[in-house]
Amino acid sequence: MHRPHTRTAAALATGVMLLALTAACGGGDDTAAAPAASQPAAATTAPWTGAPSAGATAGAGAPTAPTATGTTVTVTATEFALKLSQDTFTAGTYTFVTTNDGQAIHALETEGPGVSGSETADLGPGQSEGLTVTLSPGTYKLYCPVGNHESRGMSTEITVT
Repeated sequence: MHRPHTRTAAALATGVMLLALTAACGGGDDTAAAPAASQPAAATTAPWTGAPSAGATAGAGAPTAPTATGTTVTVTATEFALKLSQDTFTAGTYTFVTTNDGQAIHALETEGPGVSGSETADLGPGQSEGLTVTLSPGTYKLYCPVGNHESRGMSTEITVT
């Protein structure tokens, strides 16, 4: 005997769970305060979906070309390392496009003169996001703020001249 109401209820429950999970996974971390006008650096994050629309989220799969500002630096995150596409920096604006080529969740955070708490959202495998910062001369730390990833080797320092 068929139970159409049971199937309908099960399908509805599944749809509600998927909707709840989708809503819980959206958005980036907007907790980083913007620096005051007198500070020498600023930072913004933007998800890279291939379209320059605000509020979109990074999707799984191969990253698409970002619409970056300043110099684009590719950052590859794996277990447990960060690899930058360049190692010399002069003062100016950079967009660090971070791609998670690992299997665990990773992110990128930047700290240094005038830049504190500037970070990407948590990125699942295959996801990418850009982090735009204006760097003044000095030393900056780039690292993965997820769990103990920084202490496991996902940290590097750059010197800006």
